[in-house]
Parts: sequence; C-alpha cells; structure tokens
Amino acid sequence: MKPSRILIASVVLVLCVAAVIISVADLDKGDGAASLIIISPGSTEAVLMEEGRRSAADVLSGQGRVPGAGPIYAYTSDQDLIRVQDGASITVRDGVARLSSGQGLEALAWSGGERMTTLMSVASTASTCLSLYHPSNEEPLVRAGVERVVALEIDGLGWEMLKGLADRGILKNITGLGNAGPALTAYPPITNVGTAMALTGRPPAWNGIIEREGHFLREPTFLETAGSAGFTTAHIEGPSRFLNIDLELHVDLNGNGDVDDEIHAMLLEEIENGTDVVLAHYHSVDDAGHEGFALDEGLGNASDFIDRSVGEVVSMLSDTSVPTLLILFSDHGMHASNEGGEHGEYSHEDLFAFTAWRTFGDAAPLDVCALEVEMGERTMKFDLPDLMNMTATVGTYAVRSSTSNGTHVFTGVEVATLLEAAGAGAGWTSLEMSASDGYALSVPGEWAAPGSGLMIAYAVDGRPLVDDGPLRLIVPQTLAGEYNGQFCLKSVSSVEVV
Repeated sequence: MKPSRILIASVVLVLCVAAVIISVADLDKGDGAASLIIISPGSTEAVLMEEGRRSAADVLSGQGRVPGAGPIYAYTSDQDLIRVQDGASITVRDGVARLSSGQGLEALAWSGGERMTTLMSVASTASTCLSLYHPSNEEPLVRAGVERVVALEIDGLGWEMLKGLADRGILKNITGLGNAGPALTAYPPITNVGTAMALTGRPPAWNGIIEREGHFLREPTFLETAGSAGFTTAHIEGPSRFLNIDLELHVDLNGNGDVDDEIHAMLLEEIENGTDVVLAHYHSVDDAGHEGFALDEGLGNASDFIDRSVGEVVSMLSDTSVPTLLILFSDHGMHASNEGGEHGEYSHEDLFAFTAWRTFGDAAPLDVCALEVEMGERTMKFDLPDLMNMTATVGTYAVRSSTSNGTHVFTGVEVATLLEAAGAGAGWTSLEMSASDGYALSVPGEWAAPGSGLMIAYAVDGRPLVDDGPLRLIVPQTLAGEYNGQFCLKSVSSVEVV
C-alpha cells in the first residue's frame, strides 16, 4: 500500500474510533434532566437531577443529609417501595431517573436521622411475634414471642399530625407507648392502598392494590396467615368493604354520626372473649381531618376519643398474663387544603404514617438466630427475616423414603445464594449440615452449585415449617436419587463449609 493510502486509512480509523467514543459518551450523557422528589419526615423537596449517574447518598447530600443517617427508600414508577443503600446507583437519561434494577424512580425518602420503617412492618411484626411465616418486604418492629395480637388502625393520623396533636397534649396514651415513630405508606397514600400494604407486608407492585378502585389482593393478610395456622381472628371495619377480605362491617347504630364507638365496643368484646388476632379500623380522625384539617375542635375531639380508646385497650391488656402484642398504625397522613384535609400526593404529610407498639404479659424476646454458616474460624449468623429477604426459590419437591412419599411446594433460599451471602467463596468439597436435634449429614460441595435446586426451606405449601422446621434442607431427586428423604434434614441449625 502506498504511504498516502496508509495515511488516509489511518485518518479514517482514528475518526471511526472517535465516533465510537463520542457515541458511547452520548449514551452515558443522555439528553435531559429528571425531576425527583425528596421526602423526609419534616419536608418535601423537588430537585432536578442532571443527566448522568450518581449515588443515592450524593443525591440526598444536597438536601442536608448526613451520610449514614438512617435508611433510604425508593418509590418507583411501577409502585414498588424499596429500601436502598447509600451507594445505590441512580441514572438519569432522556429525562427519566432509574435505579440500577431498571425501575423508574419517582421519589427518595430518608429518615433525617430518625428511626423510620414502612407500613409493611405491621404484617412482618405480627407474624414474627406469632412465630408464623408471612412474606414481607420489611423487618419487624420487635421480635417477641406472643400468643395474641391486637392491632389498631387509625385512619388518616399521619406522623406530622400526630406530632402536632401530641404537642397540644392530646395523644398521651399513644405517645405513652414509647415506641411511636414515622412509617412510610405506599403511593398513592390512600386508605385501601396503605391498608393493603400494612396487612400483607408487600407494596402495591406486589399485593395488587394500586388505586382507589382496587379491591382484590394478590397476597394474604397476616390475619389470613394466622387463621390458616389455627388462630382465631377478627377484622372489625366500618360500613364499607374496601378490600376483598373477611371483615366484620359495622354501622352507626346509635345515630351519633360516627361509627368508631361501635367499632371500639366490638374490639373490647373480642379482647374479652380471647380472640387471638384482632384488628380494628378507626375512621373518625380521617373524617374530621377532611372536614377541617386545622387542629380545631372537630379533629381534636376525634383524636381525643381515639386516644382514650387506646388507653382502654392498654388498661385491659395490662391485666393479662397472656403474651400479647399491641400494634398501632395509620394508613396515610394528610395535608391542608382550602377545602380541609386531603391526601394522595407525594408529600411528607401524606406519605409519613406512623407505627407504635407494646408487649404485655409474659412476652419474651425471640431467639433471632435461625442458621449459622461456619467457614473455618469465621461464622455468619442469619435469622429468619434475613433468609426471607434473600432471593426466594419456590419449587414442587417429592420427599421420598422407603416408608413415605410426600410432594409439596417448598419456599426457601438456594444454598448457593446463602453461601454467597455468607461470603463463603468457592472451592469447598463438602457441606456438613447439622440439626438442632443432634442429627447431621454431609453433602457434596458440587450439590450447592447455582441452579442445582439444593434449598434451605422455611415454608411448605405457603405455611411455616413447624414440626420439620423452622428450616429444612430440601434435596431434589436430581441430586440424591429417587429416595431423597434421608438427605432432607429437618430443623437445620448450621452449615459448615469444608
């Protein structure tokens, strides 16, 4: 090739490389900023994120956030609510903000240094304290062994309103529980959406209740889970059935314009009768707030009635020796408008509800360590919520022995996923499994390859493992052969990586 042609070819090559670099840069740059809402318990701010990529901590630092000062949650465009880490990546491109999962991002909520949870903790707490498996996307507020749960839903009493009323000395019984704190509700912050999240432990994207007209849950409530396990239950509601679940509907029998007194009377009767799990939904604060949001006589009177009702429940439970959990929560908050109180927007007044709790009787702390993974001199401990927060695997397995043959749907975590979470690395030759009753067995290390089906199960046919649990090793026939029952170790307590 002649030198002139070589020069021309070189120039063309350089231009092509430059074009590729420019095109890649354009992909990273995007062509439009995105609006993002930042929510904390005391403020709502709309910020403009320039195109590019930043961490969640960097986005919040402009709002005065101190790194590490409490959890961060993300509201997504498909109505999921996700807890994210400080370093979680947020990318803006073509005017849309997205998480690394690809979900569109609508808002970030952070605690401002306060304790903060979500309403999903209601289902998680009730089920955990009853020693029941219930799917939830949130940690429980407390882990204490109980035989009874009394839950009070106070419609419309948001965290901002609660603090304002408490400053006036109105909510002494609620604040006197000592564990009241802000709790994020779902978007949109309306009754059926927020209640569904509290009862199922799942956000709208999971439970199916995404708007006011939605009534059909795709996930069980913690009352249904308790009922399936043999507990007696009661859900005491007003005159409207806003979810397709078993409710005891009540109307204004005495004609005083309020149904909460009838609901409260039924609640006390259920407690007196010894009902194991009871939920009562009070409506008067929400009704009064819509009529006149300012902390006026109507709202003050409704709040005072609710607080006195809570005081009566606390007094009744204080005399019991039955281990009992009392949990309070609201479905949403509300903000002031020209017509009174309203809710349904991305605002801290609407989205910050509250939770509060107290235990009574002989409620003792639960042993939270369900499984140990031993790796030489290092041991990692995982409790049941830890395992349930890992990527779940669900499968139909036949557990066969020479004397029995049972086929069930097991839910749990793959052993490969567990070992990855424990940081066990690779190259192990065997896994030594031990059970709390003293039994033990060894399985080949290759059985724990990703996708092998080797599972630590925590539920069977949608219910918690009881006699065989709380955890059980499940080994499919593809690994152990037709008669796999001898490998399906019950009551697994530790895994040693050798």
